[in-house]
Amino acid sequence: MNRINLSFALGLGLTVVISFFHGAAQISDVSLLIGLLAASLITGVAMSVSSESESE
Repeated sequence: MNRINLSFALGLGLTVVISFFHGAAQISDVSLLIGLLAASLITGVAMSVSSESESE
């Protein structure tokens, strides 16, 4: 469970940093932000599934 929160927080932080570098005022940056958010969420879920199967 901690891994999900950690990876999601890292992805969210990375998204915020990148959006600041890009200006975050354009539509393309919004879609990039959403894409990175989804990627971090998918990564968190995948890590959680793999860690759960390891514990079993």
